[in-house]
Amino acid sequence: MGATTFRNSTNAKTAELAFQRLQDNAFYEYGHNGYTGTIAEKPGFTLFTPPEDMSPKEFIWTIINEGEKSDIKEVKEAYELFDDKWANAVCVQTGEDLWTFFGWASA
Repeated sequence: MGATTFRNSTNAKTAELAFQRLQDNAFYEYGHNGYTGTIAEKPGFTLFTPPEDMSPKEFIWTIINEGEKSDIKEVKEAYELFDDKWANAVCVQTGEDLWTFFGWASA
């Protein structure tokens, strides 16, 4: 089986509510049979906070594009999850009550 990347954002009061909303929507759209390549395949999420000198958008870009070779601790830790299709989704708060989840998912 393969894998594909996903990236989803939604508004909610908490990351937990946002994750549940996105998973429910993915299950509705793609079913419960597995290997959808969506957030539905993720067992949970891990919330990461960008370093003080990075915006959430820069942090996400760095994880996805430079994570493996980055010297930034937070980026390396997030990349470990991002790069594992069986691990939790990476979560970053990208605005007030706005959450972004991303990673690889089995397809």
